[in-house]
Amino acid sequence: MSYYIKMEIKNIVILSDKVEGALEAINELHEPMNLLRNASSGTKREAGRAIRECRWYSWVNNPEDGGFDSIVKALKEWNYAIDESEEGDIHISQFTGKKRGDDKYLYEAIAPFVNDGGTIKHIGDDEYMRRYIFNDGRVLKEKGVVVWER
Repeated sequence: MSYYIKMEIKNIVILSDKVEGALEAINELHEPMNLLRNASSGTKREAGRAIRECRWYSWVNNPEDGGFDSIVKALKEWNYAIDESEEGDIHISQFTGKKRGDDKYLYEAIAPFVNDGGTIKHIGDDEYMRRYIFNDGRVLKEKGVVVWER
């Protein structure tokens, strides 16, 4: 299930010495057994006829065999824009998609490589709010609430 969201991303940084590990973790998500366990499924069609059953994460194109060859390409397929520093640090700067899909799998995969204190806040089209906080190699999920005061 997916729905339209707005995202606010703050301080999601993968230092240059951790970029290769983060890329490997993203590629691992696309391994057949992980796709089978986590991803959506459907039938691939070409020229109007069914070719084969395939699996993918919502709103993400799977890489070619062998995986993504760069973290820039991987994050772009997951609908995230990045800024890269001169030192090679990766700053995830914004969500470029319109709908939230299976992003929690991406967050869990990259969590060990993201600097502590980064946050990603989702605000859904139904105003449901979630915040993901990266600390100690893990990602924690919090539900947001609005409090009205006089």
